[in-house]
Amino acid sequence: MDVIQWVSKKSYLEIINAIILVCLAIMFIIFFMCSTQWRMYIDSPLLYYTAYLIDEHQFVPYQDVFETSMPGTFLFHIVVGKIFGYGLVGFRIIDILWLSTLLFITWKIMQVFNSRVAWASVFLFGVSYYSYGPYMSLQRDYIGILPIAIAVYLILSKPRLTPMILFLVGLLFGFAASIKPPAIVGLPILMYFGYQRRGVRYSGRSSRSTNMSVTKSISYAFLGLLVLPIICLIWLISYGALAPFLE
Repeated sequence: MDVIQWVSKKSYLEIINAIILVCLAIMFIIFFMCSTQWRMYIDSPLLYYTAYLIDEHQFVPYQDVFETSMPGTFLFHIVVGKIFGYGLVGFRIIDILWLSTLLFITWKIMQVFNSRVAWASVFLFGVSYYSYGPYMSLQRDYIGILPIAIAVYLILSKPRLTPMILFLVGLLFGFAASIKPPAIVGLPILMYFGYQRRGVRYSGRSSRSTNMSVTKSISYAFLGLLVLPIICLIWLISYGALAPFLE
């Protein structure tokens, strides 16, 4: 009787939306449980093993072992290896933690619409990610999504674009770009959106946001953007790997 009363109060569209959301949630849970048994595949074991050789056996990157990935990729896997080990268990743990954080940030961003849209976005992205199978686990493009998502959340959620926020946004894009350089394209687009959302004009002396000019704010973001590439450069020089990297 309670079910009948509930159905009578809801429109058919709401019921269909609820069914779809439940189905997505069930699919996500099933995929998640299956993924805990997956092994590394395609690019992931190569990148993980290269990081292991550099970290544990002092191989010179790009010289003793040939790879075309950016230095940030190996620094990421070296950090993962030092914390969780270079085995499959550590790989799966960081994969779960990375996805969980990304889904949480996705939920926070999509709350601007409503909770139903937020949960649908979480489950839909999770199902999409796992539907690619072990091939997609910690792929470079996927790793770069999280810092960009956090940057989007910072721009959307903070009422003021302070120097610290802008520096962090640049830092996050620098992290993504140190793994996949084309990721940097999103930074000026996101900053433009952030200022337009706050009604700031880009021409004339009135271009101000919280007492900070747009030009100055861009410089804060640019400084943040340089941090990770500089760390990668120092790392390459310390290993004597700059020349083979450039070659």
